[in-house]
Amino acid sequence: AEGGHEQAAVADMVSSVLIPCASPELKHMRDAFWWGVVQAYAIRPSATVRRHLADFRRQHSIDAIHIALHVRLGDKAKDRYSFQAGVIGVDKYLEQAEKMLARMESACASGGVSCGPYTIYIATDASSAAIAALEWASQGANTLGVRKKGAFPVRVVAPTGTETQMLASSNTEVAMAMESEKMRSTVAYHAALEVVTDLLLLSSAERLIGLVMSQIARVATGVGTARGTMVETIAMDPQNIQFKDSFKVGNA
Repeated sequence: AEGGHEQAAVADMVSSVLIPCASPELKHMRDAFWWGVVQAYAIRPSATVRRHLADFRRQHSIDAIHIALHVRLGDKAKDRYSFQAGVIGVDKYLEQAEKMLARMESACASGGVSCGPYTIYIATDASSAAIAALEWASQGANTLGVRKKGAFPVRVVAPTGTETQMLASSNTEVAMAMESEKMRSTVAYHAALEVVTDLLLLSSAERLIGLVMSQIARVATGVGTARGTMVETIAMDPQNIQFKDSFKVGNA
């Protein structure tokens, strides 16, 4: 009897997650849709994380995130399970973001979508990438020249000096460092909180640029797409789309 009550409670909780998951484009991709729903349920934040996320949004004046970048530079090269041939520089991510902005502004001009200003969130394990993104925004976010003159302003939110960035710069893989005995402390706690916050922010973005070989990017894409709030994603390592794992359904 107790097992039946527990199953019913879980079903009710999953249903509450399903309510905002109504993306019609996923009707023909039932497995991907439901896996996104399960992931949304799995990463639902605790009260502590919700407070931290709300404080973080207020601190950085974040409302809607129009484009999110998940840039792995520091420890990604040390990930022995990654099929990435080499580190992809932040400049390549920013080029894709510029092209996204150009498409968004073109759609805005034709009345297809809401107009700017636009907020871009950078989740990265490298302070250098965050600084480069901030400089890019300060220079007009148009180094490729694909955006029209008088384009809407772009604001980049890119935290620097974070615990995860410091761990990644210490010649180790972040996940492995957090699991080590010496890191089971306030450092590991704050690093984990940063990762969870990034995941929640990335999954709330309208558009996402990241790596197929990053589990954070895959989960964020699955959750955002199933909810119907994420409308576009770009893989910086498209050659890896063929690979499958427990957090990636099929070749989607």
